[in-house]
Amino acid sequence: MKNMASSKKPLWWVKLTNYEYWPMFTFYSPTLYYLIYLFIKSRSLTFFSLANPVEEFGSFFGESKVKALAKIAAKYKPQSIDVPLDTDFEGIMDKLQEKQIDYPFIIKPNWGERGVNVSKVHNEAELKDYLAKTDRDSIIQEFVDYPIEIGVFYYRHPTKKESAITGIVVKQFLTVIGDGHSTIRALMEQSDRARFQIERLRNKFPDMDSKVLANGEQLLLEPIGNHNRGTMFLDGSDKINGSMVKVFDDVASTIDGFYYGRFDVKIKDWESIYNGDLKILEVNGVYSEPAHIYDPTKWKLIPAYKEIIKHYKLMYEISEANKKRGFKPASAKFIWHIARKNYFKNKQLV
Repeated sequence: MKNMASSKKPLWWVKLTNYEYWPMFTFYSPTLYYLIYLFIKSRSLTFFSLANPVEEFGSFFGESKVKALAKIAAKYKPQSIDVPLDTDFEGIMDKLQEKQIDYPFIIKPNWGERGVNVSKVHNEAELKDYLAKTDRDSIIQEFVDYPIEIGVFYYRHPTKKESAITGIVVKQFLTVIGDGHSTIRALMEQSDRARFQIERLRNKFPDMDSKVLANGEQLLLEPIGNHNRGTMFLDGSDKINGSMVKVFDDVASTIDGFYYGRFDVKIKDWESIYNGDLKILEVNGVYSEPAHIYDPTKWKLIPAYKEIIKHYKLMYEISEANKKRGFKPASAKFIWHIARKNYFKNKQLV
């Protein structure tokens, strides 16, 4: 892996000319017209809640990660515990011991999107610090030390014998490689992607202005595979085959009412996933993005919008099929309440 080249342009220009850095609402605004068309066609502002009718609001806002993971077969998921906000520290330690979860592990909000407030915890002091700062229920998950992290967008039709994987995003973690004479900061300055993260990572790497990496030495700057933390999203859809679809058919069959969404997964290698050897970190429903569209080496803006609209259409078709089966959409009032509580008040997401 090479250090990704820097354009040496101002960061504001890099953001403006690369849609992967645009604010979520800005990027998705043009697709709202097609959504409005689907609202009218379905005669419902909440038709999307029927894509996964047994899940909470179709796995839209307010989805509990704990509840979603609980429905997955044990062989497919890492050990995890739920940490309600009012849990005392000794109670957390007892749960960790019971599940045999050791440091380091991952802690994140039980409700959340786009990697906000996800942390890798290495010791008791870091855990206490995280808990002191959070204002939400959390989930602790054992750290899965597999080298490849991917997102698999999957659907199955509720009435037809039809299922498919529509895209795979491969996460390339933010890493720099030493040349024997450049400091960590200088290496980060060579990458537009890393330049965005310099100030955020100062506390983690206080010696970034002085420490020099040996030639060929790799330094993982960010172990959390989220876009807003510098992870590069690459399109790995060429890895899709019938064996992989069968694996996710098996995974989805254990989740009652799940028909549309993305699985965030870690694997040892690509042969492993074809054999069903994988660990599912999260399950995301109708709020999922076909994140492979953020690959800057393969995707452009207009094709990306076409891909989003293709997924909207698929979501609509699944929702309509479930409506014919007798399911009712969630009320618009309740969806709005959940959206305000879990999204619009979170400035990090907006």
